[in-house]
Amino acid sequence: IRKKFNKYFKQKVLITFIKAFLLIFVSEIIFLIICLYIFGNKTPNELYSPVLDALSWMYYKIPFLYCLIYISKQSLYMAILTIIGMSFTIFTRNSFIIKLSPFIIFLLVNIICPVLDMMFNVPILKTIYPDYLILSFMNGSYFMNNNIIHNIIGFSIYIIVACIFIICMYKKYNENYLR
Repeated sequence: IRKKFNKYFKQKVLITFIKAFLLIFVSEIIFLIICLYIFGNKTPNELYSPVLDALSWMYYKIPFLYCLIYISKQSLYMAILTIIGMSFTIFTRNSFIIKLSPFIIFLLVNIICPVLDMMFNVPILKTIYPDYLILSFMNGSYFMNNNIIHNIIGFSIYIIVACIFIICMYKKYNENYLR
C-alpha cells in the first residue's frame, strides 16, 4: 500500500531518532547498572569547590538522578547526530558512509572546535563543542554560570542544523517518490 510521502518520511525520521536515542540510553543504563553492581551505590563524598554550578549539587545528593540526566543528554545528542548523519543520503548513496557519518561528525566537531577556539576564541564553538554541551554539569566546565542556557543554545543549534538537512532531504526525495 502506498503511503503519502510526507507521512512515510516523518515516520522514517522519527523511528531513526527514537532507535538512536534508545540504543544509547539503554546501553548506558546497562553500563550504569554494571557499575552500581561492581562498585555499590555509595553516594560520593561532597568536596568543596568554588565552581559548583546549579546542578552539581545533584551529583552529591541524588547521584542516580544526575546520571539519568547526563545519560539523557548524551542520548539526545547522539540521536540528533544520527538524524544529521541520515541526511547524508543527500550527498552519497554509500550506506557505509551514511552509517558512519554520525561518528565522523562527532570526531570532526571534537577536533575542529578546540583548534578553532584556540586560534580565534569564538564563543559559538564552545556552544556546539560536545564536551561543553554534554558535560556542562561537571566542575570547571566553560559555561559554569549559565549551563542551562548553554544547553538550550547548543542543542538548538544542532536541532536547527538537523532540521535544515531534513528539509533538504525531504525536497530531494519528494521529487523522486513514486506516487
